[in-house]
Amino acid sequence: MFVTDFYEIAEGAEREIGVDMHLDVIFSEELNTYFNYKYDYANDVITLNFEVDSGTATLDIVDAQSPDYSYRMNNILTKYIEESGKHYC
Repeated sequence: MFVTDFYEIAEGAEREIGVDMHLDVIFSEELNTYFNYKYDYANDVITLNFEVDSGTATLDIVDAQSPDYSYRMNNILTKYIEESGKHYC
């Protein structure tokens, strides 16, 4: 997979969960301490780290290349989504 593939998958996740993850920053070298991604090739998991009002949010896109992908979120992101009224989780 190429970085453009990761970006495209992340865009879909961003739309689905309704959270602006600042993908342009995640996939750049600007603030890579706070906004970054990694890909686990062995398990097909893209991990996105980004900041929300309450801290560092983490989203794992599990089975990222499969139509049966799923999401794992840390508590900060789960609470952020719940408080925003989107009720994705």
